[in-house]
Amino acid sequence: MANVRVEGLSPEDRELLNQLGFPTEDNYVEVTPNRPDMLSKIGIMRTLDLYRNPRYLEYSVSRLSIDVRIHKVKDRPYIEFGYVELTKSPDIQDLIEFQEKLHETFGRKRKRVAIGLHDMSEVTPPITYKEVDTETFIPLGHNQPMTIHEILDHTDKGKEYRHLVRDKYPIIYDRDGVISFPPIINSNRTRLRDTTTSIFIDVTGTNQHYVKETMRLMISYFIDYGAKRVESTVDMNPKMVRAPESKINRMLGIRLDIPKLLLRSGILYRDEHALIPPYRVDFMDWTDVAEEVAINYGYNNLPTSFPEIYQSIDIQEDVFREIMQRLGFSEVYTSFLVSYREASKYYELERLQNSVSEEYDAIRPSLEYSLLKMAHRNRTSPLPYRIYEHGRVYDPKRDREYDQLGFLIMNREIKVEDYLSVIVAIAEELRSDLDITRDYEHNMYIKSTAFHGKIGDYRFYVGAIRWGVLEEFGITYPVVIGNLFKD
Repeated sequence: MANVRVEGLSPEDRELLNQLGFPTEDNYVEVTPNRPDMLSKIGIMRTLDLYRNPRYLEYSVSRLSIDVRIHKVKDRPYIEFGYVELTKSPDIQDLIEFQEKLHETFGRKRKRVAIGLHDMSEVTPPITYKEVDTETFIPLGHNQPMTIHEILDHTDKGKEYRHLVRDKYPIIYDRDGVISFPPIINSNRTRLRDTTTSIFIDVTGTNQHYVKETMRLMISYFIDYGAKRVESTVDMNPKMVRAPESKINRMLGIRLDIPKLLLRSGILYRDEHALIPPYRVDFMDWTDVAEEVAINYGYNNLPTSFPEIYQSIDIQEDVFREIMQRLGFSEVYTSFLVSYREASKYYELERLQNSVSEEYDAIRPSLEYSLLKMAHRNRTSPLPYRIYEHGRVYDPKRDREYDQLGFLIMNREIKVEDYLSVIVAIAEELRSDLDITRDYEHNMYIKSTAFHGKIGDYRFYVGAIRWGVLEEFGITYPVVIGNLFKD
């Protein structure tokens, strides 16, 4: 949490901020990490104003007209620029506090993102970004020229952030010399003054997404402050998030006027899509939209009964464990979570919010991916390699969890009878009728080798995995996978 000081808040303002989830006492507002747009007085007042006067605001910019020249900078490769003209000098204290709070939170203490603000009247284009071995300039707050090494050794900012730079140093120049040494310190020549009305902005970092989002946060700040001219290398287009009304109402347990409630956050909702303003960087999918609806409706006003959650035990684990072990399969246990980046090549799935790792940021919709990862880890095991798993999966289309029984066979050569015999054996053990059809279609399977059908109340599909998929998993032997489940 970060505290933002805002003078002049009325009791009604404090009550509303508390209601919206931002604890407020006296003139201090606690802002949650997911709302960097509220790390300033401008952002907090924007939130209050939109709630009381719901409307959709368009944020537009012109393409940057200033000549910029970007060279390769290995350790800090991403940079965006902006330029604003204001009708009046900014609140320097609020602006600098916003900058530093973004550095500490969204920018991960300047490692991911660093922001430079310059008085444009002191900047002479063209602007050049490149890395150098050494340089000399007067750093912010000093009156004598210093080398880069002196800055790192003797200034407070240099000592604090020197671990973020190495042998080559990123420098931003204008025609007259250095204007910034990101992520350490700016030049004293281009410092903001009480009379400044035109500001040049640079945002550098190690992650392109966060660099762009940070520039959008800064541009939004100045537009809401009343900038009369805004230019940038980033666009300010709203983000479109598909958010079906039926899903939102089901999650919240009540039918609500979604467009009206979202407009209290400056979000336009139409055709089951939410248009998210460029400064709201906390939206990933429809669940974030549902959360915003709930906040604006008021959590205390939502139904207090527990929602019905679909759960079922679809497969009798003990029965199938006995069958599979009798057929020579070893049981494995794999994670319910998978890598969205890898698994989305094969399935439609939803990304988790705030996942701790890119390797586990989505819920698996089927067991193939997990079984193939296990086969990759054990690709040097003696053949034939036969494993099975009784595991939980999630169908995003129907929003339900259910059980699957999956099995995998890896061998130097696999014949159709080798895996169809497993299906036949399961049907015989269950004493159930077997209905089987050829040519199951899925982007993981070779269609001509794949079958699907029913064993009593269970559905199944089984077939050989395509060579292209096996290559992606680093597997050099033929692999067959089967899945059995209840609808």
